[in-house]
Amino acid sequence: LDSLLSGLAPSHSLPLLTLNLVLAILASTLVAKFTSTNMTRYRKGVNGSMEELSSKNFALEESDARFEDAMKLSQDAILIIDTNSDILVFNPAAEALYGVTADQVIPPNLRSAHWTGFRNYLRTGEVNVIGKTLRVQSIHADGTEFTAELSVEEIQWGKGRQFIAYIRDLTENLRLEAEIEV
Repeated sequence: LDSLLSGLAPSHSLPLLTLNLVLAILASTLVAKFTSTNMTRYRKGVNGSMEELSSKNFALEESDARFEDAMKLSQDAILIIDTNSDILVFNPAAEALYGVTADQVIPPNLRSAHWTGFRNYLRTGEVNVIGKTLRVQSIHADGTEFTAELSVEEIQWGKGRQFIAYIRDLTENLRLEAEIEV
């Protein structure tokens, strides 16, 4: 303190020092208030963003759960594949109908023709199956054939094209139709 006051006249030193201290305290208080206000706004923004993200995550989890339940409860076989021919969904009804897992669903003797037709569609857009409901012959794992109704649609989920197929075993319906005719 003596070194600060050494160059000042005794009558001016105390009021000047007091004024400097008051100004320094005032400036520090203003900086602290500004920083506190900005930090509070930032924290509220981060908390709001976290709450929004948490809410969106919860909604996504609910949507996924509903999708999973719908796939499990469907009586129709449902398959979803992407443009790489990867099977993304092969629901329990599909496993029960065919008696195989997703990687076994297309019999080896039909795989080449299936993937050739699929790649041709991706390349040319020429439609043979997509957007139509067809009666087709299909094969159970034990080798027995059955008549099925097949509907395939192209869907846009996320960034990529995917294809969803609904397959319904018509064996019982055809039997009942034949019985009614008789």
